[in-house]
Amino acid sequence: MRLSSTYHPIVFLLMKIPNLIPGVENAEACYKDENGDLIFTPRPNGMSAKEKSTLFDWRSKRITCYWVESISSIFNVSKSASQMSVLDEQDLRTLIITFPNDNDGLNDLIFISFHEKIGLNNVDLFFHKISTSEKRIISHFCEFVLRNIFEQIREEEKLLKGFQLTTENLRDRIKTNELRLAQLENVYSSTLLRFIESTLLECNKRYNAIFEFQEDALSLLVKSQRSLEEIKNVIQKACAIAFHLSLNKNKVLVSPDFIHWENQSSTFETKLPTSLASVEKTIELLDRYEAGAKRVEQIGITINGKNVAKNMDPEITPPAITDAVKKHKKQIAALLQEYPERWLLARKNIKPIANLDGFISHGFGSKFA
Repeated sequence: MRLSSTYHPIVFLLMKIPNLIPGVENAEACYKDENGDLIFTPRPNGMSAKEKSTLFDWRSKRITCYWVESISSIFNVSKSASQMSVLDEQDLRTLIITFPNDNDGLNDLIFISFHEKIGLNNVDLFFHKISTSEKRIISHFCEFVLRNIFEQIREEEKLLKGFQLTTENLRDRIKTNELRLAQLENVYSSTLLRFIESTLLECNKRYNAIFEFQEDALSLLVKSQRSLEEIKNVIQKACAIAFHLSLNKNKVLVSPDFIHWENQSSTFETKLPTSLASVEKTIELLDRYEAGAKRVEQIGITINGKNVAKNMDPEITPPAITDAVKKHKKQIAALLQEYPERWLLARKNIKPIANLDGFISHGFGSKFA
């Protein structure tokens, strides 16, 4: 349903007049539209200069109601009201009502022509027999009804314009805020990238290697909304893990799998330890056991804890392996589960490690949480 205030007020009144006022033969109008064009509904194809001049004079009048013979009669030189006889007044059956136009300061005009024969309450009345005082009552009634609707439309139009203005202002503020937010995000991202680069340089010096973050890993850091301290800690841990698991110790690629936040929920029941030193120590321990197992394999003897301990550099005792695995069981369990492709000989042949791997494989990882 279209709101009345979305119509030009005169157009809306023309639509409503047949249902509001009985006995109307037809209703026409002369008004300025939203584009400033003069519209005269009886002349849809345009007006002559003389007609425009006459309509301008009528729109300039300050009287709110007129009775005329017909719409066409306004373009003819007519008698003044003081010169009209009673017979002349009987022929007046077109009512002109004026309404202010805020765009040009003149009046818009509505022409209401009545039938000569009007039926009211099953009684036929002839318009030419209606007295001047009765016509005055009719004009007052028509003006009262239409002017109330006209003013209501104008009020609704003001409210609608106010709402549209508020909506536009809100849209502009949202757009402005979005632009500011985008600018802030760009500044934040640039600053954060410089911070990440600085942290990576520290790791390069520490491990004497070149660390390179995959794009997805870098995106995780930039979009994390974490503090700089947290991001630095995560970068250091990711570099430590990547370095010890990488075969190429000169150029180390850091993938998203190495990004672990302290309060990040894990899909695994066991979790990597949060201490960087602990992670490094546990990985070094597993690497040493794996290296010892490979030496035993090369010799061609049985791979077990006793032979691995004997062939490690430096040599250790079998109980030392058991004690170390027991001490680091949480970290070892987490690393075995996170990196199933690593330390294959150690996890299969060194009994304390094999036991941890067995628990994980059978779904008992929570034992080490």
